[in-house]
Amino acid sequence: MADRLFFISYKSEQYSQALKTKDFVEEQGFLGWLDNSGGLVAGDAWKEMIDNAIQESISLIVLVSAESMQSPYVTYEWSYAMGLGKRVIPVFLQDPDKPPLKYLDGNGNTRELVHPKLHPQHLQHVAMWDENHQQWDKLAEVIKSVFEEVKVPLIVQTMRNTLFANIFNSKERREIFHVLKDYEHKATTDLLIQLFDLPYNIVVAEAGIALAQKSKYTDERAYKPLEVGLKLSDTSIQALECLAKYNSPEAVKILVERYKDHKKGNLGASSDQVLDTLSTMKAQEVEFELIKLFREGHRSNSLSNALIKLQSSEIIPYLISNLKEKYRDVYDPFCIKTLGGIRSENSIRVLGEIVDTLKSEDSDTISQSNLQAFELAVEGLANIGGRQALDILEDARDWELSQTECDYLLDEAIKQVKSNLDFY
Repeated sequence: MADRLFFISYKSEQYSQALKTKDFVEEQGFLGWLDNSGGLVAGDAWKEMIDNAIQESISLIVLVSAESMQSPYVTYEWSYAMGLGKRVIPVFLQDPDKPPLKYLDGNGNTRELVHPKLHPQHLQHVAMWDENHQQWDKLAEVIKSVFEEVKVPLIVQTMRNTLFANIFNSKERREIFHVLKDYEHKATTDLLIQLFDLPYNIVVAEAGIALAQKSKYTDERAYKPLEVGLKLSDTSIQALECLAKYNSPEAVKILVERYKDHKKGNLGASSDQVLDTLSTMKAQEVEFELIKLFREGHRSNSLSNALIKLQSSEIIPYLISNLKEKYRDVYDPFCIKTLGGIRSENSIRVLGEIVDTLKSEDSDTISQSNLQAFELAVEGLANIGGRQALDILEDARDWELSQTECDYLLDEAIKQVKSNLDFY
């Protein structure tokens, strides 16, 4: 507990107040130390005892009164602490701007018993002379802030040393990152950022994830490490989750680049995982980037599912214009499937046109690709539902093609649409 020790300096007449202060310090989770010798320890032995206690403390609390300010022992204690670079917290038991701490002498000159180095203008202090509850709260606030300022950087340095000593021990690493993530102090953030320069990608990625979580997904310095994390199997899922929670244009851009990178065969987060993550984000750039991927020639079930999840109305004109593959008189299954997942009048109209075009073809001569297009269009109409879709499906049921290859599919689609109409 020495690293949580507060030395309490006081004049013997203030013993009850000093004891009360010690008890309060310990209620806050720290250790209070005060001289209980009652003058029984003298000379060099007393000085050694006091010096050792001050050296072990993180701060000194001095009870300021007219008596203590005239005590050579109290003066020695707080001045020695200052000489060691310790934080000194004055707790004023009397008003420093009134007698007896401030008074006029016989010649009419103002005299102050409070040393300038202890003056309230120069140090964080507590005004305890009116003994109200708020001042005890202030003391709690001050001692906690001093602890954070003095000891946390040392604790963080210890964690840094432990981390470097166990850099290849994943369990130790993750435990340290968990502490750094939850510890609210600038020193912990600084350490995480320093780790970004290490030549170990796994450490860089885990530090980025910790910073993202620590900042509640607001610190943009985590972007680069998260990008590294996307490429590693051990961190790809967490990196995806973090970028999704940033929900920013930059995060969208990183994920799109990762999608393209994985399509080249690189390890890490898969293209399916990336697109699924993008579809959960609400940033306006998501729809634009997904449409851009489609226009660049990307086709996959995961891209179709992402566009459907977004219910992207902006993609419909591009799907319609690319409905038939270039240089071949066949329908693009990607376009039909995606249209069938987006609920709009345009989708119903185009799917209906596909069904009308193909329903009269001879079952013996229809191509496999056109048969697939017919089936996808029927499934899309069933998914969208509504009276208009039902009319198209029932009309198709009477044609030769439907009575051979697709009768079961149409029956199920009609049943599904009717069921939903009855429900609503």
